[in-house]
Amino acid sequence: MPLPTETLDITLLRNNKHEFILRCQRIIEIVVKHYMKTGMFAPTQFDDTVQTINEELINRLHRIEQNFNGSVLLNTYMNVVIRNICIRIHEKSRTEIKTEPLTDELIPHDHGNIHSLMFQDEYRRLAIVLKLYGAKQSKLKFCFKIYFRMPVTGLDVDSTFDTATGVEREYLLQHFGNTFDDTLEIDNFNILAPMMNKQERNNTTGSSLRRWTLEHLSRVIKLLNGTPPVKTHTKETVKILFEQFSR
Repeated sequence: MPLPTETLDITLLRNNKHEFILRCQRIIEIVVKHYMKTGMFAPTQFDDTVQTINEELINRLHRIEQNFNGSVLLNTYMNVVIRNICIRIHEKSRTEIKTEPLTDELIPHDHGNIHSLMFQDEYRRLAIVLKLYGAKQSKLKFCFKIYFRMPVTGLDVDSTFDTATGVEREYLLQHFGNTFDDTLEIDNFNILAPMMNKQERNNTTGSSLRRWTLEHLSRVIKLLNGTPPVKTHTKETVKILFEQFSR
């Protein structure tokens, strides 16, 4: 089975694990599609299998960095790692009784499904990027909602501010629980900053929190587009994807 032509950069593995995971996507897709051809995985399992592989790779990055000694190409090494993960996924599935009912969603009706599959792929890439933020993911998602002017939920507040009192929780929901298109962007971040400072034991301003949000939004866009860029994501397209992600 041919490997991707692009070379995985060892420097990324050591210094930019976000980008490294995204660079692995091509190998992951090739390996999964190979096992689909052998009958190990059904076509409908593609997205779930890729997601599971990504989650395992994220958890193993430190160990992968430690174990890779340069005796083989990093492409080859990652190919073996991903193959082994696929085999474990398959072995685990054999011990579980699963039935997959045939629904209209699984039956392609028209070309609109092609667009849907493309959207699902980009949605999956965004999910991977956000997951790489680890403990900061809830903060990033909350700040994105404020920046994109998307109503927050009680679950958003609870997952981001575990130090919030009942009064503080209601305060955030009062300001951001519904549409807030008529407010100034900086005012929104000024409202958010004191709660974020309490959570993080920090002392930042609304302007600084807004700047942090924009910096990481730019970073997310860069990661989604790749290096060199192979996608053309913008703030607007990320907003569309993020709205679906947050449902």
